[in-house]
Amino acid sequence: MARSFNWQGIEWIARRSNELEGPGPNKWSSNNVLADDDGHLHLRISQQNGQWTCAEVFTSQKFGFGRYVWFVEGSVDKLDPKIVLGLFTYPTPAEGPDRTNEIDIEWSKWGQTDQNATNLGYTIYPRTEGGPIVSKNKKQDLNGTYTTSAFTWSPNGVKLESYHGHTTKDENKFFEWTTPYGFANACPIAPVPIHMNLWIHQEEIPGMAPLVGEEVEVIIHNFKFTPQ
Repeated sequence: MARSFNWQGIEWIARRSNELEGPGPNKWSSNNVLADDDGHLHLRISQQNGQWTCAEVFTSQKFGFGRYVWFVEGSVDKLDPKIVLGLFTYPTPAEGPDRTNEIDIEWSKWGQTDQNATNLGYTIYPRTEGGPIVSKNKKQDLNGTYTTSAFTWSPNGVKLESYHGHTTKDENKFFEWTTPYGFANACPIAPVPIHMNLWIHQEEIPGMAPLVGEEVEVIIHNFKFTPQ
């Protein structure tokens, strides 16, 4: 059974699967999700019974236009090359198929070991299948382990931002990008659940360990949604 819990005033569901499922594909364990006594949410990649398992949570409620802000703790710029941290919206089948109505902030090198590989990406998928997909990527070296990721979603586009520390002050901003003007007619408009996941990018054999072979943890101190 999937495990539901309340965090930051929102009902979340911790994903569980003993079978290999995407993304990855990976196995998923609700034991990799923990809300601690300080109100922080821990996402882990761990070995359980000899198998590597990943973490994902999503909301039972659907969210639409507004501002989404995550306060993150972890060396996300130095993650194992195969690890992905995703902070995103994602549709249920009622809102559309995969690769539609999705707004992604992802920390990952996608398996690349080059020291100049990008490790932070923004991607926005169209409201209907076959529409344009727009994205922007960056190589980022952080100051410390606290970051803030945010996006503001409106009917005409999405503005995405990343900050050093747990703040949204302009002087702490190190990356921002807004979807191009021509994307307005394809911009997602359907309210969808919010997701957070920490998983292993599997280019070769599904179920393999991270490249370094170590367990991983990222902590989400807080999440805020302000409707538009």
